[in-house]
Amino acid sequence: MVAGISLEESKKLINRRGGTNTKHLVTALRSLGFKCPDRCRKMPRPPLGLGQMKKLTRKSGWHWVVVDGDKIWEGLHGNPDGTVNWEPGWKITSYLSIESP
Repeated sequence: MVAGISLEESKKLINRRGGTNTKHLVTALRSLGFKCPDRCRKMPRPPLGLGQMKKLTRKSGWHWVVVDGDKIWEGLHGNPDGTVNWEPGWKITSYLSIESP
């Protein structure tokens, strides 16, 4: 979504089965010319970035979302207009800020 490429192209770029961690996404974004820090940080919501969502009642696991201005793009509970309908207990706990090339 951030890079403007298809899901299939992004899968080829990341070249990974299963879950992705921050390092995988940083490597892929930088290969496309984006600037970003090495890791997610607890910070105010950036103008453009990835949010690491967690269900606070679970001990492990997370889910990635894209934040872009006042929009949140999310595949599980997101709407086409950039709004979300999260179940209670989900929260964005940290962000990876991104600068376009």
